[in-house]
Amino acid sequence: MNVRERSKTHIGIIHLQEELLSNISQNKILKVNNVSRGTKTINEILSLKRFLIILDDVDNTYQIETLLGQCDCFASGSRIIMTTRYKSLLVKRNGLSTYDSGVKELNEYEATELFRNHAFLDNKLYEDYLELEKKAIHYAKGLPLALKVMGADLCGKTLNEWKDALDYYEKNPHEEIQKVLKRSYEGLNKNEQNIFLDIACFFKGYDMNYDMIRDVLKACGLNPKYGIQKLIEKCLLTIGKDKYLLMHDLLQQMGMNIVRQEAPREPRERSRLWCFEEVLDLVTENMGSDKIRSIILWSPKPEPEEVQLKTQFCKIKNLKLLMIRNVHCCDGPLECLPNGLSLLDWREYPFSSWPSDFFPKKLVVLNMPFNRLEEPLKQICASLTYVDFSECKLIRKIPDLSTTPNITKLNLRWCRNLVEIDDSMGHLDKLKVLDLGGCHKLETLPSCLTMKSLTSFNLVLCNRLKKFPDILHEMKDLKSLHLGNCTNELPPSFGNLTGLKDLILTMSFRGQAHLPCSIYNLHIEMLELSGDFIFPKDVEIDRQPLCNSLGCFSKYVFPSLKQLCLNFFKIRSEIDFILNHCCSLTLEELYIFQSKIVTLPESMSKCERLHTLLIRYCNEFREILRLPQNIRQVEVVNCHSLDSQSFFQF
Repeated sequence: MNVRERSKTHIGIIHLQEELLSNISQNKILKVNNVSRGTKTINEILSLKRFLIILDDVDNTYQIETLLGQCDCFASGSRIIMTTRYKSLLVKRNGLSTYDSGVKELNEYEATELFRNHAFLDNKLYEDYLELEKKAIHYAKGLPLALKVMGADLCGKTLNEWKDALDYYEKNPHEEIQKVLKRSYEGLNKNEQNIFLDIACFFKGYDMNYDMIRDVLKACGLNPKYGIQKLIEKCLLTIGKDKYLLMHDLLQQMGMNIVRQEAPREPRERSRLWCFEEVLDLVTENMGSDKIRSIILWSPKPEPEEVQLKTQFCKIKNLKLLMIRNVHCCDGPLECLPNGLSLLDWREYPFSSWPSDFFPKKLVVLNMPFNRLEEPLKQICASLTYVDFSECKLIRKIPDLSTTPNITKLNLRWCRNLVEIDDSMGHLDKLKVLDLGGCHKLETLPSCLTMKSLTSFNLVLCNRLKKFPDILHEMKDLKSLHLGNCTNELPPSFGNLTGLKDLILTMSFRGQAHLPCSIYNLHIEMLELSGDFIFPKDVEIDRQPLCNSLGCFSKYVFPSLKQLCLNFFKIRSEIDFILNHCCSLTLEELYIFQSKIVTLPESMSKCERLHTLLIRYCNEFREILRLPQNIRQVEVVNCHSLDSQSFFQF
């Protein structure tokens, strides 16, 4: 029973009830006077014996309740098969178990078989059609509907007709396919339709995850949290790896076609522009528009295309989303940008400054790696949440960020001339990700950190840092910290990083580095040390001395440690301390490279979970006294002092 189309009116529901009754009762001409009486009669019959009922294209709860009631009176063994675009309808109803199978994309074998069933009368492929068949199947992307419709459309046609049809499909969506797919779109409200079109025309395949897209759409006046969930429920969207939004190619093509039909012959009367030639005409002819809300200027050519931007972008009055990539702007300076932008994505922005009157109060995402701005955050407003200024060679200082308190991600990776960061950065309460990796000249960080939301902090290859900031308050969310060649001493407050699980410290070129006593407060699971580190020993842990009067060790300092890696250790006593005191019962992997280790202590046999041991380029290493029974991999490479006698002890 096709439910959606036939249930749009009161009479249509009654006719559906009558059809169902005629199939499940002995009275084939049973009439229904009203909907409630029809539902009651259906329930009475369904309670008497087992049935198999198939309801196709259900799109609301009312349809289910008028045809099946509360689903609590079925005879044992009855089965109901229901197809719907709404996942929310597939929930347990009064003990009735449901199975959400979804419509999966067909694999290559299944797609080929389905296509041939409709494209060839004898289900036999002729060799001349093989390449064209592959092209058709690739176009369908595993969608059964597309395979059926195209197969039927191409059936009986000549080779040249196949070629012409497939060329046409790539530029013009097949009407029958689009007609069926468009039903789901037409069932959306205005908010959901706008979100769908933005994703289809702008965000699909774009390097932004769900959180970023949600914030941008919210700034555009939409309700993305509710709307995106509705699109997922209707199977118009899925969320893939790393929270990226995915959409079938044919659904995207449908969305783009809907936008084209807003003004087939006049691009600037449409809401969204993405075709390079159409956008180029707009931005080089200095034309205005009240309709356009998003623009992508992206050259499809391998090399950046030369573009003379004569337009004043502010003439596009309602522009919210602007992305410019793979074009080289040979005219400048830029006179104006719209202050209503929510997203600005302009890689290799060629100008040294912003337009003088650019104050984007609604700007949420600023994605501008490789730009040539000297003061990139000078005029940015409080709405900003995501900033990417990676590999910007002209940035020397990050200014006061107190006017941008909502930043959650700040990427300054490989800003090679960045020297100083203002203290205000250390007080960004909403900042989650801070990447300063590769900032070789960076000398000054904020004097203290109070970033309670910080989850990731990268300082790899920041070789000139003079001091690591004080941690004024407990920071529970920071899980990973990589400090590379950055300081000889960590502050006593380092132990306030109570959520830290992965810690990488590199001091290879700084002599000896002293670790604070507070480091023992951390429940580290992965610890990598490169260089000579001095561990604090005159300290108590949980009121037990770290060393007794005989110099023995009384307690493990990292009781949760699973992986330990030691590189370039020259101080033998510290190596002994680490191996005796850090290798707890939880240790699973131990790596020692280019260090002055002599003996692997007998205490290692207590590490019952240790399964991997790698020792490489340790020229003074002589013996392994004892290992746990569960060890699975032992690799000793280029340790020249280790002779055959040592292996007998192993």
